[in-house]
Amino acid sequence: MTYKVLALLVIVTVLSWPYFTKHIFEVNNKTYSFDSKQGNVITYRSWSGPPIEVQLNGLDRIVTIQAADYVITRIDGGGIKEYKLSYPTGKVYTVQDIAGDIYQFDDNGEPVYASVMAYSNGERILGSNEELYTPDMLVKAAYSNYHHIRLFRLFR
Repeated sequence: MTYKVLALLVIVTVLSWPYFTKHIFEVNNKTYSFDSKQGNVITYRSWSGPPIEVQLNGLDRIVTIQAADYVITRIDGGGIKEYKLSYPTGKVYTVQDIAGDIYQFDDNGEPVYASVMAYSNGERILGSNEELYTPDMLVKAAYSNYHHIRLFRLFR
């Protein structure tokens, strides 16, 4: 009996390992992971969301979701990682990573605070002046250092 339980435990561990060790990120409550890389374009897929393509241009990125391009320019300085985002609508945002904490600002330098995100049938309901893809979501999708694994990191 003990050997059967041990064998079952080994089988479950081996089969679940890819699920818990795959690097992922979330956009609009959908989990994305690496799908493919062709040249300087990486494609991420989710079970229920549209594919996300990230074009790598040195430290800069172009994130494409449903034929809309979001241009991200990375600016490093003084220990703060800063990202300028240009939306297809012409709006510009800034995202700052200060020691792992993410802050968002509009084009006037005013903070953009996280709001409550409501969903209906798996789709996000937008409030007035709210973007479908928030600046921090796009930065996290564009830069793999913001991707994480599901497995709790016990030994770090």
